Amino acid sequence: MHSFFARVYDYIKRGIVALPSAIKSFGDFIWRSVIQNQVARAWLFGGVVFVVLVMLFYSSLIPKQLNAEIGERSTIDYEAPRGIENRYRTEQLREKASEAAYRAAVNDPGFYIIADTAAVTARQKMTALFEQIDWKREENEEAIAADISVTTALIQQQAREIQSRLADRVQVVMPEQPLITLLRLDDARYQAVRRQIETIYPRMMVSERISQEAVQDPDSIIAPNLPEDLPTADRNLVRNVLERLIFINQTLDKERVLTSQDIARREVMPVYVTRGTAILMQGKEITEEDMTLLEDLGVLNSGPSRFLMFLSSVVLVVLVVGLIAAYLYIFNREILMATGNLMLIGLIFLTVSIVAVAIGFLPSAWAGYIIPVPMGAMLLAILIDRKVALIMSAILSILAGIVVGYQLQPALVLLAGSWAAVYSLAKVSQRSDLTRAGLVSASVSFLATLILGVLSGGPNNTSILQRSLLSFANGIVSSVLTIGLLPFLEHTFGVTSAIRMLELSNPNQPLLRRLLVEAPGTYHHSIMVGNLAESAAESINADSLLVRVAAYYHDIGKIKRPYFFVENQIGQDNPHEKLAPTLSTLIIISHVKDGVELAAESKLPKQVTNLIEQHHGTDLVRFFYAKATENENSERDRLRESDFRYPGPKPQTKEAAVLMLADSVEAACRALSKPTPARLEAMIERIIKERLDEGQLSECNVTMKDLGILAMTFARVLSGIFHSRIEYPENVVKEFEKKRNAGHAVAH
Repeated sequence: MHSFFARVYDYIKRGIVALPSAIKSFGDFIWRSVIQNQVARAWLFGGVVFVVLVMLFYSSLIPKQLNAEIGERSTIDYEAPRGIENRYRTEQLREKASEAAYRAAVNDPGFYIIADTAAVTARQKMTALFEQIDWKREENEEAIAADISVTTALIQQQAREIQSRLADRVQVVMPEQPLITLLRLDDARYQAVRRQIETIYPRMMVSERISQEAVQDPDSIIAPNLPEDLPTADRNLVRNVLERLIFINQTLDKERVLTSQDIARREVMPVYVTRGTAILMQGKEITEEDMTLLEDLGVLNSGPSRFLMFLSSVVLVVLVVGLIAAYLYIFNREILMATGNLMLIGLIFLTVSIVAVAIGFLPSAWAGYIIPVPMGAMLLAILIDRKVALIMSAILSILAGIVVGYQLQPALVLLAGSWAAVYSLAKVSQRSDLTRAGLVSASVSFLATLILGVLSGGPNNTSILQRSLLSFANGIVSSVLTIGLLPFLEHTFGVTSAIRMLELSNPNQPLLRRLLVEAPGTYHHSIMVGNLAESAAESINADSLLVRVAAYYHDIGKIKRPYFFVENQIGQDNPHEKLAPTLSTLIIISHVKDGVELAAESKLPKQVTNLIEQHHGTDLVRFFYAKATENENSERDRLRESDFRYPGPKPQTKEAAVLMLADSVEAACRALSKPTPARLEAMIERIIKERLDEGQLSECNVTMKDLGILAMTFARVLSGIFHSRIEYPENVVKEFEKKRNAGHAVAH
């Protein structure tokens, strides 16, 4: 037994001793296999982004599920996991506001209109009155014709009968005296009074709004409608009759009342429950308000399982990533193949998503308007591609709308602002253009918020304006963040933006200023090569901006020894005449290495540095090689051609190939004594054929078709440069050409 424990102890001891070594070995394995492996690093980063996105959306969209019923007592304490509108309380306040608006409308004469039935009712009352009067007057005329006396008592009885019938049939309470007067009037006067009533009454009832107060004080309505030339007796009679005929003819304008109530409802600010607010408390009865909040939070356990909800989050992220990958595969496969670009896209997408989810927890309904989707769009447009930025900003806007409570308006505003920013970055020449893009984005976002708020009938004008100002601020802040993050992202991911390239092409850049002052001939040559290479790159769909900038810097290594290069020797002796060919070759070749070192010191982009390093490939310094082989004192057996070649590498991209050819073509054509179009074309074809035959273009993706297009472009541009010129004296020309031809190889 003792030996058993001894062996166990020995194993444990060995394990402890070997543990540091094992940890170190594992760390070295991880470093070699993952950290230093670009593809593995990209997959690892992609996996982290995927997992984080799933957890983000799961935590923000799929809250904890609960079982609850109205009237039950809660068995737990539950707080709101995010800010949300309290629809129940908001609706209560809106109902109160609506009721108050109705009461105000009832007491406001401005909300009343004349009822549509006023004319019909007035006609019925007037017709009933005169039917009864005419009937009794006819009875009296018949009695008089039969020599029957029409006594006062009889007329009074008739008036009472008319009173009763009017009250029963048309609810008119007419005094006895006006009826007696109408029954006693002679026919002519009766007809005159009747015409006045039949004219005034219907018109008055359809033109004057008559309220309860007006019925109680009818003279204020009747007097203005009576003719001034009407006899006093008739005027009083007509007034007495009309006082009993008028009725309340106004009614509430239902549409205006409803509009007033709707405005009152919309002016009620929504009531919000902030994150952390207690919704359920243990032992407290669950109310309808509590249930409404739980429903809106989506926490009632009434549907799929938690696993299915988690799976839904995974599917959502897969769909988003799949959509992006499909777009890149179909329309922009170069980006899909570049791990640095993919990691940059993932980082920007993840950053905006994290901010969106964090903002989604804010209680304000306006939180969605401050998610920095325009920032992501601007970064992607500058660092990756404008079309990619449009697609990504659309996806981010939709997701932002989802995480802030499935709101459409913020998503549309973010989309409009992001697209406006991307389109305004179509032509970028300096970083200040980002400020302009931010202003454009802010203005479009402001207008979009304003328009959508008005169209949707926002709570009130103040609320709409506040949201619009937040949207405007989001555009400005996004541009500021973009300006701040751009250098960091460029450096971290080795991506150079068009803005950075354009800044590098500025003649006031320190290196270009040095080149101009210390090596003016080289500077002029670089500018010429830049113009030639840019046109050539455009013709074969290469990156013309990169080629132009690289052309400006491709010979910066000559700054260290400018006068060893022929273009800078005007008016001076050629120092190579006193040096051995091998030493001259070392000096000439070293300008590439010196250029790479200067580029590193000046922190030029890697793409530019690569083109500086590759612009001569492994080309032969022909002039000094030929001079060395012709030297009678040299030991030809010990002479190696490789010692007279540039170290390379050969051009690896179309852009490097274009720069190599443009550099060689410009220098060779500049050395022509009479650069006619035919001679230019012949020289261009010869240069391209030499580089092709030597295998200088074997490691880049330049096709024979591309080379044909490049030849035509070079010829067209150079023909414009080397047009007919004034002839100089023969002796001057010969002297200059002799020096230039002798030094042509020195330059290269």
